[in-house]
Amino acid sequence: MFEAYSDLLTINDIQRALGIGRTTAYRLINSGTLKHLRIGGLIKIPKQYLIDFCEGSCYTRSVVAN
Repeated sequence: MFEAYSDLLTINDIQRALGIGRTTAYRLINSGTLKHLRIGGLIKIPKQYLIDFCEGSCYTRSVVAN
């Protein structure tokens, strides 16, 4: 899963991988729904966190509340 991506992803990578917009990507991050690392001012998402998110969210109707 997500073999084309590096082991450490950016917000842009998450957008492309999930087919979501920037606002939704940040909403997932800021809500804690998608685990991440903050390195200085940068947000990085280990690929395994993305895989865990996808595997866990497949059983819910909505992963981001409005």
